[in-house]
Amino acid sequence: MPLVESLKRLNPDKDRGVFVFYVFIAAIAAFLCCLPFSTSIQRIMMSKFHLTLNPFSRWAAAQCVPSMYNFKNEVFWSFQPQISFNRADPMTPHLAVNHYPMRMIFFTGDRRGAVFHEPLYIYLRSTYRGRELVTSYLLTSTPQRLYVQFLNIHERSER
Repeated sequence: MPLVESLKRLNPDKDRGVFVFYVFIAAIAAFLCCLPFSTSIQRIMMSKFHLTLNPFSRWAAAQCVPSMYNFKNEVFWSFQPQISFNRADPMTPHLAVNHYPMRMIFFTGDRRGAVFHEPLYIYLRSTYRGRELVTSYLLTSTPQRLYVQFLNIHERSER
């Protein structure tokens, strides 16, 4: 295998940058291999989608870990603060998002679609292997600004 041959020829003193790169890749691979078994790692990876992973340095470090298709991520919205996530009402508007569900509010160029005349409750739900993380936000707006207020976070596990 080319990778194995490359690792055999690697001299940590001369090729320090390549060595650090391989160690970094191996650490990420080990981290992802532990994902199905570690509730702490599951919590870290789900929290990064909800923009609630603190401190910021932990959230920034979690961005180095590939995150595509890890969890089922959904966004629900309602003008009323009453959504049951044990059995989501099929009439409640929602959509599935691969990753970073809050990007629709924070990272969009045209935010006019998020301006409403009344407060909007936004619920992010991530599920993985019987574990569920729900974060609630309140979105209020003026024609010039959007205000997003973190309300709470709820975690549930069936295991």
